[in-house]
Amino acid sequence: MSDLHGGPLLFVSSSESGRINPLLAITAELGRRGGVESVFATTEDCRGDIEALPGTPPVRFASLGEPNPAHLPKTWDNETFAAFTVASRAQAVSAYLERVTDADFLQTVYDRLLTVVDEVKPALIIADQDVPYAFDAALARDIPYVMTVPIPMGAVYGHRVPEEYPKTFTGLPLDMTPEQRAANEEFTREVGEWAANSAGIRKFVEQRVAAGFANPACVSSQYADGARSVLGLTVFGVDYAFPDLPENLTMVGALVPPEPAGAERTALSDWLDAHESIVYIGFGTIMRPSAGQIAALVEAVRQLPSRHHVLWRLPESQQHLLPPREELPANLRVESWLPSQTEVLAHPHVRVFFNHGGGNAVSEGCYFGKPLLVMPFWMDCYDWAARVVDAGFGLTVTYAAEPDAAWIARQLTALLDQEGFTERARFWSARQREAGGLTRAADLVLAHAATGPSPRA
Repeated sequence: MSDLHGGPLLFVSSSESGRINPLLAITAELGRRGGVESVFATTEDCRGDIEALPGTPPVRFASLGEPNPAHLPKTWDNETFAAFTVASRAQAVSAYLERVTDADFLQTVYDRLLTVVDEVKPALIIADQDVPYAFDAALARDIPYVMTVPIPMGAVYGHRVPEEYPKTFTGLPLDMTPEQRAANEEFTREVGEWAANSAGIRKFVEQRVAAGFANPACVSSQYADGARSVLGLTVFGVDYAFPDLPENLTMVGALVPPEPAGAERTALSDWLDAHESIVYIGFGTIMRPSAGQIAALVEAVRQLPSRHHVLWRLPESQQHLLPPREELPANLRVESWLPSQTEVLAHPHVRVFFNHGGGNAVSEGCYFGKPLLVMPFWMDCYDWAARVVDAGFGLTVTYAAEPDAAWIARQLTALLDQEGFTERARFWSARQREAGGLTRAADLVLAHAATGPSPRA
């Protein structure tokens, strides 16, 4: 057994894939090393994922009950989803926060987690940035904790970021025009007015003040400043750095697991080997491509030169929007499921990654040195899109109900044909690997677990 200070590791996350996947990766890495006792606390919809993790001893699942349906994208009706993806960034952010701000549910999950903490008595809690109940529990029981951050760091450290820095969720670049600076200020004003007038936000804070929480507004920077370590899951230069960087922040880069030895050959493996220039399309688990978007993407694939092939991961639930199979372009392959996105991105014939701008997608594409085409559709996806363009390894297309197929085809062709994009992607790939990734993250977790709690004022 590894030299943990007085107990196992306790991982905590919501079930949203962009949040839980980095923590699953760290847990699996420690399991491969062996001798580390780990417990993973999350909601019931992830029980199978936790119980399938490798480890000796096995990783234990600790239930936090059923997830809140209001927080699950798959339960949102089209009207709700549309409210989160409107053109106005401020309106979209306000609508989303209004829906997910729920002090009663947060209290329920906190109480469940506190029971787990008292039973497990962990040496260290490792939690995603978006689960304040984990940090509340750590503070209540004086347990050291590590925070993982898959979103831009400016979203966490608002109090350290200069005023002229682009506000989170605006999708604005670091070097803004006068018009963009005005938009940045307007976003701040609109969201501030909404928060000041939101009965839901007021009730949330009042309930948490009455319950005695030290951080009633769940300010991320306050939790981050109390962490043993904050792990940023990209590198600065892709994300925007800022002058006042905290000492406990480590940018570890993408958490990419090692390639499996002797992986079984599949028909997809043979297809990837057989085509020398491939675009991979993957839009994550939240985005819902419309009929118009799917039609535009099919037409864009048709317009690509025949030497380029396209692999598109499109869930079965959305494939009814495709044309009949016999009408699809010959250079398009559609799959409803892939064993591993990172295995696809690692293949040398995959040359461009067309994605939605999620933090993990951007970091993984960057890690494997692939130029990115980004069609951001909500929240931090806009921020990552701006960073990809600024870092020189990608282009964007506008999220619209009926995108311009010819524009998409031109952007993909530019990424495929202009060597500068590949050169920049390879440059940032090297920086990602130098950051240490999964190995460094796991090493830091073990180091903090071995030192035990520190006195608090």
